[in-house]
Amino acid sequence: MTFQISVGVVLVNWNNYEQTRDCILSIKRQDIETTIYVVDNGSTDDSSERIKEKFQDINIIRNDRNLGFPTAANQGMNSAFRNGANQVFLVNNDAELQKNNSLRILSETLDSDEKIGIVSAQIFDSQGDYIWFRKGLVNWTTGASSHANSAGSITSGVTKIKQKIDDRFIQNEYVPLCAVMIDRNVYDEIGLLPEEYFLYFEDVEYCTKVLDDGFQIITDTQVNVNHDESASSGGRTSPTASYYTARNYQLFIQRHWDRVNRVMALMFYLWWITLLTCYRLLQKDWKSTIALWTGMFDGVQGHTGKGRYPKERPEVK
Repeated sequence: MTFQISVGVVLVNWNNYEQTRDCILSIKRQDIETTIYVVDNGSTDDSSERIKEKFQDINIIRNDRNLGFPTAANQGMNSAFRNGANQVFLVNNDAELQKNNSLRILSETLDSDEKIGIVSAQIFDSQGDYIWFRKGLVNWTTGASSHANSAGSITSGVTKIKQKIDDRFIQNEYVPLCAVMIDRNVYDEIGLLPEEYFLYFEDVEYCTKVLDDGFQIITDTQVNVNHDESASSGGRTSPTASYYTARNYQLFIQRHWDRVNRVMALMFYLWWITLLTCYRLLQKDWKSTIALWTGMFDGVQGHTGKGRYPKERPEVK
């Protein structure tokens, strides 16, 4: 049977030819045709030229500076949907699909019910040994987001539990935008990712809007992806990641001030900052400690968009 749905694929590159290449190769091995859009977010090396040289049939959008992950992703999604895509697969460039029928399964699942707006793959670590994501939760008492299979992504996301999945479809309160198929109806009715976050928490904010609009967000556990978490930003404890996580968590709480328990949200936030500070101090990571507190103060003041980090050169999610 001929596959009738038009699928666009969007990924963001920043100075990372090898992982971007491997991600594209895993897309090209799929058993359905796709149109690939690579958004180069101000790379300072020759990665975008090398990508275009190796994959001459893909579309490359070049930015002269880092515009942040959500803005770059939006550029790709805009292009894909405006060129006729029914669905867009938004994937991190440090992720690889494990099987060659992955996109077909995600697409068919998304198309099976008009209430489904986003379908995420089940996400493993880079070696495929441990589940990094299968179910996303938002605690509206504190405004904290977490993965049900981990110690909690808001604390670090470093504790992964090896486990077997019994239910194929899992309902989510949020999904990381690591490997997700997005329906055109979501794009038409809700629009694009919130660009004011620049890096981190744009996924929680966007999924909140999607759910509030009546769509469902599910994980299809038949599709597995290997993911090198936060490879481009230097890891979740790097100065850049520390800054934006601390700042944007505060921005998210402020944006949903009428939804969270204000006292509990602020108490939890301070406890979380203290916990991460202690961890970084024990590691003698002074730069990340300073970045964490800088992010907290900038968040309290409501600073959005590109912040004080990275100090020397741009990084993306």
